[in-house]
Amino acid sequence: MPHAPSHPCVVLLHTLPDASSHLDWFTARSPTPNTNPAAPLLAFRAALRPDDPTVRAFSALSLPDHRAHYLTHEGPLEPKDGRDRGAVRRLAQGMAHIERADPDAVVLVAQWGGAPRRYTGTPTETGWHFRVTAV
Repeated sequence: MPHAPSHPCVVLLHTLPDASSHLDWFTARSPTPNTNPAAPLLAFRAALRPDDPTVRAFSALSLPDHRAHYLTHEGPLEPKDGRDRGAVRRLAQGMAHIERADPDAVVLVAQWGGAPRRYTGTPTETGWHFRVTAV
């Protein structure tokens, strides 16, 4: 493998106050985000669980960078602008290596406890499309 996964990543179930929910997939841009809880995370709202070993492709929406705090936080989210933002629960945690992250492509190798897999994302008109392949 060209690069060993070295950056923490998580999949969170984000439940909103109206009881709807979605999946948030965060990957640290730095191998040591714990030294700076405000360090940015590469952030996506995923249509399927990226850690699911049966998933070969999925769509996602790009989110603004989030703080490294979300790599370890579970439970209620702090209100923002006076509104309840719901709560998050960690579904999976792993390690990843970001090979590329720019407006034209996102490529990373992640390991969730099994064999590492490569996630290759390309932009679409409505978000991103990720292909998942063995490394």
